[in-house]
Amino acid sequence: MDELSSLKNDLGSKRNQLRAKEKEKENYLNVASDIRSVYKKLADEKSAVKNYHSGVKSFSNERFDTFVGNLYMNEYKPRIKQVASDYKQVISAIDTNMDRLNTEIARMENEAYKCDGIIGYLHSAINSLVHTIENWTN
Repeated sequence: MDELSSLKNDLGSKRNQLRAKEKEKENYLNVASDIRSVYKKLADEKSAVKNYHSGVKSFSNERFDTFVGNLYMNEYKPRIKQVASDYKQVISAIDTNMDRLNTEIARMENEAYKCDGIIGYLHSAINSLVHTIENWTN
């Protein structure tokens, strides 16, 4: 009877450990999901800024023959080009932040996958590779 009680206690302990790991995995995946929603919003904003940049850039390349004097060429056109350049910097900053968010998503997912044991470590390695490629291409 003592051995049976010991086995039942061990089984109960293992169940508790399993529940704890499942909860830990769920928490990591929830954090990754929250970060992913911010990432998607930032991707939408990047798309909008790229559209603004494209509009400003095409506008700066238009010719306005009705302007008289040097004001257009000396004042207006350089400022429009500066605005286009500023948009490039904003897009670059958004890219940097998207890469950081994507890396953190990968980190949280990898921690979750590691809760699955040996197979989870393999899944984690593949996940890291996928996120690295995403960072190169976003």
